[in-house]
Amino acid sequence: MIKLCFAVFGCALSPRADRIYIINTGQHKLITLDRNGKVLSEFTDSDLQSPLDVHVTYGGQVLICDREPCTIIQVDHEG
Repeated sequence: MIKLCFAVFGCALSPRADRIYIINTGQHKLITLDRNGKVLSEFTDSDLQSPLDVHVTYGGQVLICDREPCTIIQVDHEG
């Protein structure tokens, strides 16, 4: 059993359901998990200040909605 401790604000599933994208608001990052819960990557950026939600398009583009300064950040499917 994998235990992850953080505040989840938003999450999304990849089109093939092989990746789970989770917004960790407290640490200002996007976490990418495989379908078994293994952490594949953690995305942080100085432009990512108050992430609110994450969305994955049908094409696999990962979009992060950031409250401050009211922007959308696009990352690749790897997160």
